[in-house]
Amino acid sequence: MVAFVPIADAYERVPARRVHELTLPDADLAVMTHFGAFTDIDRTYGALGTIVAELAIGIDGPIREHYLLTAADTADVSQQRTEVCWPIRLSRGEAANPLRRCRTSEEKSS
Repeated sequence: MVAFVPIADAYERVPARRVHELTLPDADLAVMTHFGAFTDIDRTYGALGTIVAELAIGIDGPIREHYLLTAADTADVSQQRTEVCWPIRLSRGEAANPLRRCRTSEEKSS
């Protein structure tokens, strides 16, 4: 299993046998923001997956999640936000809107 969790400085404190650092390459992604509890994120995956399948634009590669606001940030479940980012191929000359790149941790903090 590969879990994408922003760990920043915590990486150095985790036993090496259990966690391995992985840098994901840039990718064109279809992005949908999930609003609410993480337990319901399967609905967002289903909706985004349906769009990607209908447009026949999906490609191999890891689906990414960016945790914008989590239970650690707010106790109000309605305020929690997660970006679900599905790898896609854009046709030549195709505009990226409404598709866009997921932001990296560095881009989010700037």
